Amino acid sequence: MKTYNILIITDHTNHSVQNSVYVMASEFPNHELVASVDIASLGIPQNESFLEDRNTSTLWVNPVDTSFQFTEDGTFFYNNLTEKSIEAYDFVWLRLPPPLSSAQLTFLKEVCQQQVVINNPSGIEIAGTKKYLLNFPQLCAPMQLCTTVDDIIDFTEKHEEIVLKPINSYGGKGIVKLDRENVWEGNKLLSKLDFFNELHKNPFEYLAVKFLKNVHEGDKRIVVINGEILGATLRMPASDSWLCNISSGGTPADTIITPEELEMVHTVNPFLKKLGIAMYGLDTLTNDAGKRILSEINVTSVGGVYQFHQKEGRPPVQKAVNELLNFFIEKANEN
Repeated sequence: MKTYNILIITDHTNHSVQNSVYVMASEFPNHELVASVDIASLGIPQNESFLEDRNTSTLWVNPVDTSFQFTEDGTFFYNNLTEKSIEAYDFVWLRLPPPLSSAQLTFLKEVCQQQVVINNPSGIEIAGTKKYLLNFPQLCAPMQLCTTVDDIIDFTEKHEEIVLKPINSYGGKGIVKLDRENVWEGNKLLSKLDFFNELHKNPFEYLAVKFLKNVHEGDKRIVVINGEILGATLRMPASDSWLCNISSGGTPADTIITPEELEMVHTVNPFLKKLGIAMYGLDTLTNDAGKRILSEINVTSVGGVYQFHQKEGRPPVQKAVNELLNFFIEKANEN
């Protein structure tokens, strides 16, 4: 039976105990198809230039075993280091925080030409922006790409209340809400004139989306690996907020998958699989008719597995690792 050498590339600097890399990486050594697992953090001095200078194919790595776990000081990543070439691996799993620049993604693609990479850097570049949602208008709220203030004004006139999302934002950063009179950044009321004047100074791209009045019903994150739904978590907004992100004060809650959400996965998965996207998160909101619709597609360092592990133990983690390996082997056999 052929076995595989796996490299995980991450940056532990801003990790918390909830980062899925810990429960998943420590499960890989249990799998019969895994010969070895190493992890490289770009947060240590030896590796910090890897994506900055982009002139080496070697990294300082640590071997991962079943005892691998999060610590506040990240001591693990600084000890027991070995310098290895990426050529020593069959499979590279990227667990890097967004955003990744086009230059960084191109470098990762070039330096990993002989490896199967999850998620594929080219796929991340395509599907990792808000603009990718424009491929699925039937699943989403009314939306439009806005590159001028007139675009924003016209879209607001059509839908009265809208949300503007910077196309490369993540975690709720940079999102603003507008109506015909006002602009809000979170709960902070801004001058609409000042906001538009700032926009005139530099080129911009926003995905404008109709504001959904049922946002209080929460934002659901559905985690999918190799087309298989691993689970879902509902994130409820704070009582005084319209943002559901945990980083914006939202709180997690149990939930179920609706038929509409199953259809979303069945619709988007073939497109993402073709791009080399094995692990992704779909975010959904409730529209004004009471049905769940697609609001985000997340393809970079997708979380959620830790929460499923806390609730259900090892089985969802085992499934996650198994599906990643299935995807990897299928892609390796295509080459």
